[in-house]
Amino acid sequence: MKKTDNRGFSLVELIVVIAIMAVLIGILAPQFIRYVERSRMSIDVQNVSNLCHVVETYAADVGTHNEAIPESATLVIDPSGLVSIDTYWEHSLNNSEIPTSDCRLRSDSWFDSGNSITITAHKLNGMPYFTESGVKENLSLLQGDTNDRD
Repeated sequence: MKKTDNRGFSLVELIVVIAIMAVLIGILAPQFIRYVERSRMSIDVQNVSNLCHVVETYAADVGTHNEAIPESATLVIDPSGLVSIDTYWEHSLNNSEIPTSDCRLRSDSWFDSGNSITITAHKLNGMPYFTESGVKENLSLLQGDTNDRD
């Protein structure tokens, strides 16, 4: 009986395996990146919703805080990650457990041409309602629309 000398894989077998892996990565990587981006956008929508809820709660407790709701209060988010909040947003956030780091957006897909995003709390019948500006045309942080239809 003759013994065969098995020393591992041949070069052709290794090249075939590497080619199959490259094709799979080429197909799956864009999908994975797209899912990660949608996840970031969903987190941003949830954070903005929480921030708006904090302002609404603070407005409902205005008797406790002795601070009247202004006609409008703004939160400005810059594409570079800088956040600018006015006094009313600041007092609302300081009264809550939410850190100001939650004001930053994790996804750059919201920004249209590098403009800042402004979320404004307007006074209506003693309670705030919110508007947004500077968000990319087909998206909405306040409505939770994360599907870019371009």
